[in-house]
This record gives sequence, structure tokens and C-alpha cells, in this order.
Amino acid sequence: MHETMWTILLWFINARARIGRLFGFLFTINYSLIAVPIAIAVYCWPDFRLFCALMSFCIGIGASLLFHEMCHAWAGHYFGHRVREIELLPIGGYTLFRKRSGTRWDDLFIFLAGPLGNGMICVGLVALEIGLLDGDITARLCQT
Repeated sequence: MHETMWTILLWFINARARIGRLFGFLFTINYSLIAVPIAIAVYCWPDFRLFCALMSFCIGIGASLLFHEMCHAWAGHYFGHRVREIELLPIGGYTLFRKRSGTRWDDLFIFLAGPLGNGMICVGLVALEIGLLDGDITARLCQT
């Protein structure tokens, strides 16, 4: 019985589902990613507002993770590497390439493309926040 439980747990951790293709890249998600909203729902059971706040935070983190991995894939595609798949996990993700023949500088740029993409998101959000605090964007959004 004990070995059966470990076998099921390892299958659950290693199993993944194909989502589809986006920009020509195959996307998969790990089944353990399903545990995140379930855990949030159990944690926030009586408080629906907290549930919505935590889920929106997770969706934002997931979108950032997706963009991060897409930046790796776009950089690899630019240098001639073929992307096999992009898998999203609860604690991150990874991009698998088919062809890995390139220079060290190509690999360095592919490696740095994800964090640079997240940096662009950060700069954009800071600019948006500065604009919201300035009042110009808020005044435009709240005009009736």
C-alpha cells in the first residue's frame, strides 16, 4: 500500500497535459499545477474575497512565468534552435530545445532572455504605477 501511494504521487508529479500551441510552441502544464487553486480554495474556504485576491495573484504570477518562458523560446528561435516544448510547473517552468548547437554567446543570450523579459514587465508596471499616482491615467479612466 505504501509503495502504491508513492507510485501514484510520482505519476502525479511527472504527468503533464498538452494545452496546445502558442506562437508555434507546444505548451504543456504539469498536473501538480492543479493543486495550487485547490490549496488556495481550501485555505480561503469561508472568505471569498481572499480567494479572489489570491487567485488573481496566482494568475499574474502565471502570466509572468508564461512570458518568461516565451522569451527564452523566442531567443532560442532567433538563434536557430528548435523549441520542443514549454512546460509550466507550480514553482516555475522550463523550455526544452531540440537543437543545441550554438555558440556560448547564443546560449548566454537565451539564458538571459527570460529575466530580461521579466525586467521589461517590471519597468512597465512601475511606469503604470507612477502614471496612476500622478493622477493623469486615473483622471482619464474615471471620466464619465
